[in-house]
Amino acid sequence: MLDHQPTHCSNASHSWEYQTIQETCFLADQGSYTAYGIQAYRCQEGERYCLNTIHDISTRKDFVEQLAACFTAQQLSPLHFYDAVIDLLP
Repeated sequence: MLDHQPTHCSNASHSWEYQTIQETCFLADQGSYTAYGIQAYRCQEGERYCLNTIHDISTRKDFVEQLAACFTAQQLSPLHFYDAVIDLLP
C-alpha cells in the first residue's frame, strides 16, 4: 500500500530506501516486548513514499539496522524485500 504523505529522501541518488522501525508487540504467554521491523520507500524527485512494511523481524535492533542499511546500499528492489528478510533471518 502506498503512503500518500511523502517525506524527503535522505540520499537523492537512491531509488529505494529502507528504514528501521521500533514497535511494541504482545504475546499472550510472554507479554509485551520491543521488536524492530523495516519500512521500504520509493524515492522520486526528492520525496519518498512508503511501499511496504515488515513488522516484528527481530528483537535485535542492530541486526535489523544492518539489514535496512544493506538493502538501501545495495538498492534491493521492493519486489524482493520479503524474500530477502526471510532468507537472512538467523
